[in-house]
Amino acid sequence: MSQIIEELYFEKLPVDLFRHGTTTSPQMHKPRTMPPRELGEVHDLKIYKKGGIDWVDHESGGISLFNKPNLRFGNRWWKLPKGAQIPSGMRVSRDKGMNPVTGQIHYTIRPLHDMPLSSFIQKLKDFSAVAMPDFPLAQRKV
Repeated sequence: MSQIIEELYFEKLPVDLFRHGTTTSPQMHKPRTMPPRELGEVHDLKIYKKGGIDWVDHESGGISLFNKPNLRFGNRWWKLPKGAQIPSGMRVSRDKGMNPVTGQIHYTIRPLHDMPLSSFIQKLKDFSAVAMPDFPLAQRKV
């Protein structure tokens, strides 16, 4: 069953979006690529070689984001705030419908056009700079 996807062309995020990460990062800069992953393995996007450089196929996918955290996956959720500037050359898509169990709506940040993988990763790093932890930070003892 395929998902119906709505392409959203905004300069800024229209809603708060969330990404599960670690205590120090939302981990947006680590897309799972195919190849070199094995066929059948989960991947975020497809890459291909062009002039000896890895390029991202803009039609293949991107990095998952959600309209709210799902604590079943842990509590290290990062919030990308409503109004955050979407990097140039990037777009956000939203799956139609909602997960009936969690109430989550799945979004994806993806390239607007094919681009070098290194450029895509840099744009994700730049975008993740606006992410704020949406979990309690450990108190440091002095």
